[in-house]
Amino acid sequence: MSANQNQPRAGGQFAKAPPPKLGEPRKSIRRTAMVIKHQAMWLEAFKAAGTIAGACARTGLGRSTVQKWRALDPAFAGAFDDAGLTITETLETKGLSEAINGNTELLKFFLRARKPEVYRERLEVKSTGVVANVPVAGPPVDFTAITQPMLDSIIREMEQPG
Repeated sequence: MSANQNQPRAGGQFAKAPPPKLGEPRKSIRRTAMVIKHQAMWLEAFKAAGTIAGACARTGLGRSTVQKWRALDPAFAGAFDDAGLTITETLETKGLSEAINGNTELLKFFLRARKPEVYRERLEVKSTGVVANVPVAGPPVDFTAITQPMLDSIIREMEQPG
């Protein structure tokens, strides 16, 4: 690297940083006016489409470009996260409105999500004291110790009538 590379040129502009060496990944992205314009255009399309694929289709930008921006540009990554939150809140608002206006499945979903301790699905298990006509009694069984002959014997007993 030459001594002049980080020194301002005439007019106050800095010299370009050298490109990464062959095989060395980039550690940042140059935020040129064109990149910033494309990022803003893509973010608006993302908010409108609601998906990465939809935004890429609307703008003609590839998913790998967006992934690279997210990985190398903290400003874009933050804006991407904000746009994702906006999309989620829009979906929640629309879903909540539909739930309130009579969509009972959506209403159940929202209630379970907001207050799972009250609205979660519960499974109640009641025991009659008999499992497959075998009384439940005695010490716990270590099922890992059951051999094939023992299992065959249990099956024969269960298959006998009465």
